[in-house]
Amino acid sequence: MSALNRSANSAFRLVSPGHFTVGNGLFALVLVAVCASLGWGPVAYADPLSDEQTLAAVQEEWTYITQCGACVQDEQVALAAVQGSWQALRFLPQSARADRGLMLIAVEQSYQALEYLDDSLRDDLDIFTLAVPQDRNVLQYAGPGARADVTLIRLGLPWSLQYADASFKADKTLVLEAVAVEGSVLQYAHETLRSDPEVVTVAVQTRGRALGFAGAALRRDPQVALLAVQDEPRAIQFVDPETPGYGELIQTAIARPLGDPAVLGELVEGSLGPELLGEIFQGCGRCLEFLGEAVQSDPELVRVAINQDPTAIRFAKKALRADRDLALLAVGQHGRMLQWVSEELQADPELVMVSGNLEHAAVHLRDDREVVLAVLANRPMQSRWVSERLRKDVDVVLASLASHHSPPWRIPEPMLEDAEFVLAAAGLGHCVLWDSESSLRADRAFMLQLVAVEGRCLSSGLDEWQDDKEMVVLAVAHAGSLLSHVSPRLQDDADVVTAAIQQFPQAIRHASARLRADPDIVGLAATLRAETFGVAPDELRGNREYVLSVIAQQPRVFQYASNALQSDIELAMAAVRGWPMMLEFADPSLQSNPALVLTAARTPRALRFADPGLLANRSFAMELVTANGYALRYLSEELLEDRAIVRTAMLTDPCVASIYEGLDIPWADPGDCH
Repeated sequence: MSALNRSANSAFRLVSPGHFTVGNGLFALVLVAVCASLGWGPVAYADPLSDEQTLAAVQEEWTYITQCGACVQDEQVALAAVQGSWQALRFLPQSARADRGLMLIAVEQSYQALEYLDDSLRDDLDIFTLAVPQDRNVLQYAGPGARADVTLIRLGLPWSLQYADASFKADKTLVLEAVAVEGSVLQYAHETLRSDPEVVTVAVQTRGRALGFAGAALRRDPQVALLAVQDEPRAIQFVDPETPGYGELIQTAIARPLGDPAVLGELVEGSLGPELLGEIFQGCGRCLEFLGEAVQSDPELVRVAINQDPTAIRFAKKALRADRDLALLAVGQHGRMLQWVSEELQADPELVMVSGNLEHAAVHLRDDREVVLAVLANRPMQSRWVSERLRKDVDVVLASLASHHSPPWRIPEPMLEDAEFVLAAAGLGHCVLWDSESSLRADRAFMLQLVAVEGRCLSSGLDEWQDDKEMVVLAVAHAGSLLSHVSPRLQDDADVVTAAIQQFPQAIRHASARLRADPDIVGLAATLRAETFGVAPDELRGNREYVLSVIAQQPRVFQYASNALQSDIELAMAAVRGWPMMLEFADPSLQSNPALVLTAARTPRALRFADPGLLANRSFAMELVTANGYALRYLSEELLEDRAIVRTAMLTDPCVASIYEGLDIPWADPGDCH
């Protein structure tokens, strides 16, 4: 019966057995919900039940035993309840908990049943054999006899060692088995084994922190300590500072990316002398963060730390962050470290110029022309921090334009009337007249100069000149993609389109339909970039003589020829002769043509597109490997077992031996291969 129906039946019995039927399920569900909301406990029957009815009730719902009073003394009832749930043990008498069969049923369901196990069964091996695989700590419930069973202990390794008989904790073989899985169980081993080099070595390799449970002598052993730290950097806290090479061990522990500098915070600062700290900082400058005030106030140690990692200055004490020499050392490596030096040093012009950081400079230095120009010369993106006054300075604006980004402010209109400034900006790749009202836009002579410097200046925003042929030719010669922005008249001009294609072959896509069908224009573009042939009209891509002439210049256009021409052996041969990989685009009927495939074999990779049946032909395969030994790798599996073919391939090219892991061919000598 389902849990739903059991709940429903139970709910009906709260009223009176037999008054309702299971079929009235909706009422039952509502009643169950009401009972739950009222916090009512397990089902209570209004009328007493017979023994048979009681057993049936418990079989249906084990929780009935909480209401049946003396029925818990009945063995059959107890069995039925435990079969329903091991939790029934809570309500059963001690005699039931001492019943071996009953406990076996309960423990098989959950190891938690051991909580109710009678003392008389605490040495029962069958019970604990069921429980041990479920939880590593169940042997805490076992008696001395069970804890002394080697089979049971091995079943629960490694954690069973904690609860094992003392004799097992001194058994080296057993302890080695345990620490090989989980090193930290070394803590449960006998003292003699915690000082055993072999046992401890295995333990720290699986769990570095196991070093903390090792004998004092082994915590001073450099090899054991190294193994522990390599597995778990924080194991350094268990290493004796008197260990030879202690500094190197610390560096191993904190080295990125495997370590963690924070482990230093767990060490006793007093145990790390200046010499050792200096050694540490040479490998980990930011480790300064994790040491105390005395170290963070030591100028020499801080210097060593900054020299290794400039970010270390942020962890130096305030007095040292006001030290100019230390500040110069830090910002000279990383300009953003200016934010961590004292306010007085953020106002130091030389320091700011060295850092290239206006963001964290004193406000008055952002208005210092000399400082600003010096910073922008190397870091134009710092222009966003320039003062309002200097944003009107021509040299400052040009310095900010040195990056590929425009300055983060609007260029003043007077500058946009300055022809010299606009041309200088164009030389830096910026067309500052876009979206401006400058009178220079209407000056044809100036615009010709401007476009000659930066062709892109004729793009969007300057519509008034996009039908000026002289200007457009200048522009597209610099940036062929601008053909998309010129007037339709000039998109139909052969001179303009030719100039654009020569700079940017894909510009043919923006030419007029007439010129996209012009054999000379299409041929020029296709020769420079094969894929442009794809925009040619069908009549050109299907013109045999024309396509053949273009293939002679650019074999890769074969892939864009008409389907009919891709079946033409002469065209396919011309294409493959020029570029063997064009075999891929030949009609399938040609991919089995021996002459064509043999031509393509000049580049063995092209054989991927050859007909498999042809590559399985022994006679043809011999021709292939005679022409190019590397063709061997593309032959059928059967032919790779043919010693004559393999021999021929290797005699053709001895280097084939370096890539072929097949037959042992004594005459193959790849010694000269590279």
